[in-house]
Amino acid sequence: MTIPQPHDFRFLPSDFRHDDDPSTPGPNDSPLGILSLLQGKTFKGTGFNMIFRPNSGHPPLGTTFKNPITPPAPQGVSNNVLELNLMTETFTFSPGIGTVPNRGLNSQGDINLNAIKYLQTVQDITNSKTGRVDGPPTGIHLETGMFLHVPQTNVNPILPPTIARGGTIPHGVVINLQGVEPLKFRRGPPSISAISTVPFLPVAPFTKQFGVFKSLDVNDVNTPRIPQDLSLFIARGTNCDKGLKVRAWNRVLQPAPSSGTDCKAVRLRGA
Repeated sequence: MTIPQPHDFRFLPSDFRHDDDPSTPGPNDSPLGILSLLQGKTFKGTGFNMIFRPNSGHPPLGTTFKNPITPPAPQGVSNNVLELNLMTETFTFSPGIGTVPNRGLNSQGDINLNAIKYLQTVQDITNSKTGRVDGPPTGIHLETGMFLHVPQTNVNPILPPTIARGGTIPHGVVINLQGVEPLKFRRGPPSISAISTVPFLPVAPFTKQFGVFKSLDVNDVNTPRIPQDLSLFIARGTNCDKGLKVRAWNRVLQPAPSSGTDCKAVRLRGA
């Protein structure tokens, strides 16, 4: 659940003065727009996470593996770990926090914002011993913040209603994401095109490094990957298809088949 605010907490109008009566009813809450579909709700589901992360060698600086890797970390392409997580995620949203005055400058008029607080938690449930998603839940991500609804502005800047997401992650990371409020939406899962999991060089022309990272070969068990051995997952079809085929192109976060699998919210397909 999100952290509750005091029951008597409310924002005062932008022109409030200390000699005003704070008990005087203020304006109605500002609109939440499309965020009203989320307020007060909790969403839960399963999914898949994939990340290349640094490996500086032996603990406490890095990660070691049951099967030996070549070259030894942190040399060459062993300076990283490919971590695969079958996971469960919970996203909780609060009710709207009310009318939040945002004062304009010079020719800008005052505007009133509204927002909903959120809490996102992600836990790994990968079980390398069974090849299923029945491992003990282990936290891998926690994030808290707000989604804000900003009304249309007609003077510097001239913008339609926008949505902003401010979040905090306990790695010393703070994010601020902004975009125009969608004018329409459709029901059902998102449509996400195939994406490549192969790393690319950080300079133009951003060439894909095919064949360089052996951790992308699902049949290689002597590679800097967690889990190293994917054979049980492939045999059981835990990933809702024919194994964790992360070698080239995958589609992730697609709706899962409705029966016969342990994974309920993600499908992986290799090209």
